Amino acid sequence: MICDKVYQPGKSADPFFRHRSKQLLIPYVCFFLVFYAFWLVAGRKIGDGLDVNIPFYEPILEYLYGRPYHVCWPLWFVPCLFLMQCLFYALNKWVKNKSGLTLLLLVFPFVPYIIDLSGTPFMFNLVCSYIPFYGVAFLYRDYLLRFLEGRKRYILALGFFILYLFLVWTYIEVDDSYLKIAIKTLACFSVIVPLFVLLKALSSVFGRVKIVEYITTNAIVVLACHTYLIRIFQLLIVHFIGKEYWADSYWLKFGIVIAILFLMLIPIWGINRYLPFMLGKGRLFEKK
Repeated sequence: MICDKVYQPGKSADPFFRHRSKQLLIPYVCFFLVFYAFWLVAGRKIGDGLDVNIPFYEPILEYLYGRPYHVCWPLWFVPCLFLMQCLFYALNKWVKNKSGLTLLLLVFPFVPYIIDLSGTPFMFNLVCSYIPFYGVAFLYRDYLLRFLEGRKRYILALGFFILYLFLVWTYIEVDDSYLKIAIKTLACFSVIVPLFVLLKALSSVFGRVKIVEYITTNAIVVLACHTYLIRIFQLLIVHFIGKEYWADSYWLKFGIVIAILFLMLIPIWGINRYLPFMLGKGRLFEKK
């Protein structure tokens, strides 16, 4: 369903890449510039020893390489997702047969075990691992949507969940690396159906929760900012209460996570209201 919104096979290459760049790469660059400036001013003073000792240009090289670590590291998924969408776009243009494309997608998780892809740009090793789920979700989204409306969905969901538990047990017992990849892939696919049935059941009970929907539609803001808010809370608690209390109190950490989710409403609202260009929105990006 998500793929149906972000990927449209009827588009030519130029509008497709322009739209994906606006939606993903512009926020990726904008958040880096903001937090890189923060890192230069304060991060190198309050961070760990590694943050202090690295040269000032290293975070820039990491971001250009698509593998951020020192600055805004949760956004590693953005270049990874961008590359995944571009790769699937090319594959879907090249392979016209749906069954053939599905088989080709299922081969990708084996590639990092045949070729060493560790350290590749834009997390290409993870692209290979996750592109089957992205591609299959797009190719068979209509079947999944019809399934969610069917009367036997709960029975089938239970069956898929039992299959998932069996595959997890099998994965633990198996030693062969290639067999583990196949079992892991099948297990991930098998849990999708019960997960979607559960989410649909919850939505029918609770309806649309606007605050949750508002946060999830601005997930990139949450991912970019939440680690810095957690770090601020941690420094304040360690300073005023003590390091031991922070290390031992799991309820405190849980409470901070909940508080941060609600505090995220502030940067989400502020960025959408006053700095929409950071998300690839606003007059600057309107079609002319």
